[in-house]
Amino acid sequence: MRLLDESGMMAIGVALMLTVVLALFGGALWQYSMAELKRVESTEQDLQALFLARAGAEMVMGVWMDPLQRRPAELPMKLDPIYYSSAAGKFVQTEEPPADCLGVIEVTVKIEEYPFEGKLMEATVIESVATVGSATRTARLMTYPHRYGHDLGWYSDQTGQIYQPTRSVPGELIVMRTDPPQTGIHIGENSPTGTIRFEARHLVFDSPLHLGNGSSNLRNSRSGTIDVALMAEVIFLDGLELVYLPGTINPTKHYRIELGLPSGEDRGQLGSEIKDKIAAGSVVNDARYGEVYFGSGDTRAEYYNWFAILGIGFFIHDYTSNLDLSNKGFYFRDGVKLDPKTIHAHIKNGGSIASYFTQLANTGLLVPILEDEQLNREDLENIQPFFWSQ
Repeated sequence: MRLLDESGMMAIGVALMLTVVLALFGGALWQYSMAELKRVESTEQDLQALFLARAGAEMVMGVWMDPLQRRPAELPMKLDPIYYSSAAGKFVQTEEPPADCLGVIEVTVKIEEYPFEGKLMEATVIESVATVGSATRTARLMTYPHRYGHDLGWYSDQTGQIYQPTRSVPGELIVMRTDPPQTGIHIGENSPTGTIRFEARHLVFDSPLHLGNGSSNLRNSRSGTIDVALMAEVIFLDGLELVYLPGTINPTKHYRIELGLPSGEDRGQLGSEIKDKIAAGSVVNDARYGEVYFGSGDTRAEYYNWFAILGIGFFIHDYTSNLDLSNKGFYFRDGVKLDPKTIHAHIKNGGSIASYFTQLANTGLLVPILEDEQLNREDLENIQPFFWSQ
């Protein structure tokens, strides 16, 4: 009996110990499960906050990059809170957060200084802070300086000779400038033939686009019909020269420009959106339009003719047509060409430069913009591209 009593006592002790161990193990497992659930929830909220922060910054950037939007006179500027409605699946700005609010986004636009090539530069910063539950994430977009066309290999910044563009940047503003800036960007001896496309979101010329660039250059430049296609939503030119030398004893040299929109959906504006902003002519409602502004530089078409002396071909300058486009702004229909040959034929048939451009306006190809609706070059140049910053 005594041994049995001792065995019984041992069994009870072991059972109690197992009960305590199992209870402790169950408690630890429960705590681990709760901690894991919290960790998963925290990770999910952190990712949601990051998504909202980046989305908020991108929304503000889209408005900031639109040249049609008016900017605040001073920075910093703090926007009203933006909420994400889970039920509606969209962002809303209301006085109070919606009942199904996933999180809140607070965006500030400000100016910050940063060192660049030994000097301090100013950058526009879009800082977006999003909060989801207990998680808060920050996303920052920061501007960087505009690139130049010669950085992309489009032309020589020293001579101005046009090369074959191998890169397009439909999301950026590109500045076209030579050194010195009065050197014309032109078709030269080594330029390509056919169509040469300069494609960007906006093109700003600080140097003239003189396709012939004078008789001495034209003597050795490429023959044939060459289109320089400026593919951008907004184009600022500072001087323009078109060239027509019809082929007789030697080949034709026919240089013209095409005004078009860059690749991508919904580029430019519909005719129906701009019909109340035009000073004359008409637009095609379902056609898409960009904007072109001619600065103070002269705008002309140069005409030449071939002649022969002892069987050797030479060309002489015939006449110059002043296109009278300086300091004017137009909506251009995607794909319209400014063609010196067509202008020449119009004049030879008794027309004038004024009647030629009236014809373009009346057919909705190149339509003058009301002065109050025209863009400012400086405002456009202030729209710098953004990149994500840590």
